[in-house]
Amino acid sequence: MPAGIAALPAWALALVVGGLGAPALAAPPPADRAMDLRAEAAAGDDPATATASANASASASAGRRELWAPFPAAAPGRAFVQAGAGEHAAQVAVGLAWDGRGSRALGSGRLSGAWELVLGHWRGTAAEPASGVTQVGLTPLLRWTPAGSPWFAEAGIGLHLVSPRYRNGDKRFGTRFNFGDVLAVGRRLGGAAGAELSLRLQHFSNGGLRRPNPGEEFLQLRLAWAL
Repeated sequence: MPAGIAALPAWALALVVGGLGAPALAAPPPADRAMDLRAEAAAGDDPATATASANASASASAGRRELWAPFPAAAPGRAFVQAGAGEHAAQVAVGLAWDGRGSRALGSGRLSGAWELVLGHWRGTAAEPASGVTQVGLTPLLRWTPAGSPWFAEAGIGLHLVSPRYRNGDKRFGTRFNFGDVLAVGRRLGGAAGAELSLRLQHFSNGGLRRPNPGEEFLQLRLAWAL
């Protein structure tokens, strides 16, 4: 073996050989290796210090490898009812929410995900022609919760079927499928039911895919509870 290769550290040699096709262990990240070396050095002086260093190293590595999957859980975690009002329009809806798997730190709080399925009814209150329509929608949401606080903020955008095509006075939707983007602020009420109350602003339109596209907005009040 050439002298230059023989002088390589064992893990680097394994990486080189592995890159050529032989099975090998990947090199530890520099930050992880530095923590391991500090733990090893501490072990020669004091067992208690070595244990503490090893635990700190493991915790730091776990934090760096924190996984966050906003994909929904198998079963819904919350149900909700809501009512909304817009300009010459009213809405009522019920739905279910599936919480995402895990969360991640963001600023002074935690960021988590959820998916919600909603079934609603809109009624135009403008002068004729006006229509009542059924809304079915699926929306992915991001929720930010400050550390130690019952308050939260949410934002999301989803796809909604509004059928038959919505018309309300001068407003006429060009499509049955529309986007619905929402901003919300809410508070967990606590208690055994895990209730939440939130104020939400939701806008519906087809994003300019087809005219006419006047859009419709609702200011909504939602009550949710844990299942």
